[in-house]
Amino acid sequence: MLKPILDVHSIEAISLTCQYDGEVNSVGLSVIKEEASRLKLKYQSRRVARRGGNHGDSFSSEASDIFGYSFVRKDSGRELGKFELVNDRAVVVSYAYTGFKDFLADVSLGLELAHKAFLRSERKLEKIVLTYKNSLVSNDHQEIDGAVRDRSPYIAAACLEKGNFWHSRIGFFSNDHLTYPLTLHNIEASHKLLLKEDGEQDDDAPNVHQLQVDIHHVRSVGEPVDAEGFLGFLEAQAYELRDKHRDILCGIFTDEVLGLIGLSKER
Repeated sequence: MLKPILDVHSIEAISLTCQYDGEVNSVGLSVIKEEASRLKLKYQSRRVARRGGNHGDSFSSEASDIFGYSFVRKDSGRELGKFELVNDRAVVVSYAYTGFKDFLADVSLGLELAHKAFLRSERKLEKIVLTYKNSLVSNDHQEIDGAVRDRSPYIAAACLEKGNFWHSRIGFFSNDHLTYPLTLHNIEASHKLLLKEDGEQDDDAPNVHQLQVDIHHVRSVGEPVDAEGFLGFLEAQAYELRDKHRDILCGIFTDEVLGLIGLSKER
């Protein structure tokens, strides 16, 4: 029976990335040290990226040796999400998606602090990237191929004609006449076997087929964004990219599958 890989939706992971025109420096990273107590309330573990490959969880290293931070949120040993600020970008990932409004509320702390760090480093926001990893599973390979619309413009035609195992990668701009800001969509879809986790190997168990659709929505940023207006700007851009994502999924999955993953109910 075809079903989303999770109980209520097909989103295995979702991330929001802010990319800048240069690397964050030690002056900018001081923002993270100043806000360490707030971050510790949200994330249970942290790592400090240092030059020379020396990593750890201490904030006490020489500032010149540190080039980034990584924070992880867990529950009963399960990783729920992470926040990373390294080099020229900041990214927040969620592995426990419940809705887009909640997701934006969840990522706001990390990305707002990261933006202040880059501003203090005299860097400018260049791109916002919204990424989804969607998965459907079934014991019947025909159900996997039947989940995709005939002649979907977002899957390579040769893959749709082949059936069974395939891999498609397509990218395009959604702008009219490449007007600014540019919005790029990269769509990677595949029909493959779901990998079994360690300890679950059973030669007699039926194969589980997986339809995985990973989509990256990249929005360029033209004008500088100050600290006060950052969260409002980020939210507006993220919702626009979310809406484009829904349009693309509606062009990939059949109506039956869209109802199965509750896409029309997402807010």
